[in-house]
Amino acid sequence: MQSLNFKTPLKTYAINDDENAVIKINTTDFGLIDRLKNLVERTGKIADKYKAMSEDKLNIDVFIDFDKDIRKEIDYVLGEGVSQSAFGNVNCLSICDDGSMIFENFLNCVVPVILNDVQTAVANRSKHIEKYTNQAKRLTK
Repeated sequence: MQSLNFKTPLKTYAINDDENAVIKINTTDFGLIDRLKNLVERTGKIADKYKAMSEDKLNIDVFIDFDKDIRKEIDYVLGEGVSQSAFGNVNCLSICDDGSMIFENFLNCVVPVILNDVQTAVANRSKHIEKYTNQAKRLTK
């Protein structure tokens, strides 16, 4: 089978300094910022849906469904498989030492890093475009 080898804009991040647990995100994707903006709102709506349930309806199936819903949103925004790499087989609602859920800690960690990398990518893209714009200007003189 012939292989196609080309540069991709995927950036690799290690989860908790574990080089075997990595996520890859395209920080140059123009739709990423829009999806990120809506992620917090959508995960909040999912959480509100479950918070509104009466205690007698809360059972293990509810927590499994909640986990699936949150993972689906994270994978939609950041890329397929990101939630599995970040959380493994642990339910993303699991509570951390500080009382927050794992998925909350993950989002609070990853979003600022991605936003910074997106800003860097935009700056690099501007420099790249400027190079060609300057060449075109010289040709028209």
